[in-house]
Amino acid sequence: MSLEEANLSLGNPLKAGGDGGKAPRTKHPIRRLGLAFHEGFCFVRSAVSEVLSLAARKRPGEKLNFELLRNETTLGRNYIKAMPRFCVGAGLLDSRNELTEFGRQVYRSDPHLERLETLWLCHYWLGSVIGPGPEFWHLLVTKYLQSGNELKTTYLGEILSKFSAASSNPIAERTASTAASVFLGTYSRSDCLGALGILESNEAGSYLVKDVESPPALVFAYVVNDYWERNLTNQTSVWIDEFNKDGGPAQILLMSLGQINHAMRELSQMGVATVQLTQPPYQFSPLWKSKGELLEKIYKE
Repeated sequence: MSLEEANLSLGNPLKAGGDGGKAPRTKHPIRRLGLAFHEGFCFVRSAVSEVLSLAARKRPGEKLNFELLRNETTLGRNYIKAMPRFCVGAGLLDSRNELTEFGRQVYRSDPHLERLETLWLCHYWLGSVIGPGPEFWHLLVTKYLQSGNELKTTYLGEILSKFSAASSNPIAERTASTAASVFLGTYSRSDCLGALGILESNEAGSYLVKDVESPPALVFAYVVNDYWERNLTNQTSVWIDEFNKDGGPAQILLMSLGQINHAMRELSQMGVATVQLTQPPYQFSPLWKSKGELLEKIYKE
């Protein structure tokens, strides 16, 4: 996508062509992170792990604030500001810095954030159409993480400058460039989300978007569940094309149609869903009861 094409879409960068762009059906909209939430740091798994561990170990009622993090972790001052925000954006902590259901499961089963399932789910929450990750993260994931694209910090910085201006909250060029660098670093560095294989660093400030291996089928089901709760609450089955809409599961997880069909077959074989793939239009019916049930299956030893 060219800068000119991007400019055309920035009047409302989250307005999608399909139901995936709908606002959440909730009385309490999710509070999203701002564009400069990161303090210039990427999603460093070891630092996120320290915050997650402290959130799990602290006394009931004790606040996970700056003072507690300074006294109980090895994180520096600006890391202490940034990493809890990353935990919120990645769905590990809620807006009060308390563990979410996902955060509790990760602490129990993958405290160092080493499993691909964990990394994919953190990626999902950071890039979700409704948050809690920042709006700009969703924009960059869905519009620019396309196989074969070559991305540069300066280019994405220009995009984010336009994005902020369209949102009536203009930011300095340096702030936009830093946010772009954080995004690219998060997906290219091995100590961040680099294991997902989304970006490959070519030279200073230049990154190639690679063909991505499918996320585990149960991760896809988890994301489908979130989409279903937001858009399909009164339905028991849908055509599979539903998941290809803007802001939908396939777009966020960078999945092709073939990868979606493969995931559907796996879920059917697991007894997690009923799938009709013999002739179009293909149909999908979930059999799970809750997001928590899926998390247990994802992290089952």
